[in-house]
Amino acid sequence: MHIDIVIDNNKSIVIDLFDNPFAKKYVKIMHELISKHGLDFDNRRCFYSWKTNQQIQEDLDNAIQHINNFFKKDMFNIDVNDPEYFNRLHIVFERLNQEYDDQTILKTIATSDLLESIRDINFCVHQLEHGRDENSKEITIQWNKNTIQRVAIGNLDYSYATHTNKKNTVYLGYNEVGKSILDLYHDNLPIDYPGLKNNHFVGPDIIFSESDKPLFDDDFLKWCDSHNIDAFDPKNGILNYPIGTFKTLCSLDKFSPDSKITAYDLIDK
Repeated sequence: MHIDIVIDNNKSIVIDLFDNPFAKKYVKIMHELISKHGLDFDNRRCFYSWKTNQQIQEDLDNAIQHINNFFKKDMFNIDVNDPEYFNRLHIVFERLNQEYDDQTILKTIATSDLLESIRDINFCVHQLEHGRDENSKEITIQWNKNTIQRVAIGNLDYSYATHTNKKNTVYLGYNEVGKSILDLYHDNLPIDYPGLKNNHFVGPDIIFSESDKPLFDDDFLKWCDSHNIDAFDPKNGILNYPIGTFKTLCSLDKFSPDSKITAYDLIDK
């Protein structure tokens, strides 16, 4: 089975799916989502890496202003020169968004624009917090968070987990809200950080690996040892889950922040 991804009305990526029960979980989710909601991809974030750092910073600033205007007070009150600026922004995002599946009063009464601004805090922080190479372009498949669904990774799925990134391989994305153990390490946060959420779900979001590299570096593994964490235990929720391989059929230079996924054909042959 394979997936033909059409971007801006041009066939752009082909995913050859692995023939195993885990990849079929992903296919089942996508069949159900597309059947129910159509091509409800979050195109803005699928092609976010085509934005400049300045554009992303402007998105972040606008999101902060929009949220402050809604609440009629400064919800952030964070000095932009604070070394923990991005971590503190993310804490406010977690407080506003709550858990992945929580249908809070705020989510019920908020306009779609306000929900987008809350999500922008999260997305922009992750783009900017560790520096960013504007010349590095990568497509990620992101589904609209208003209609997204996910299923739990079960014990039988753990055998498909891997601690590598292989070139031209497609992996599940992070189907949670919060920060993983890897994030705690990179962001210099304590192991008892209240927003710790590792990935234990299969969802529609996927990433494309363009190179061969280990998932963990030696310093991270030493940090895990110091906290009695087995990074290679799939039950800890920080390993990769491959679902197939991919080919890109066109130059990434053809895309822009305004690009859209115009077809996502799941072909059973």
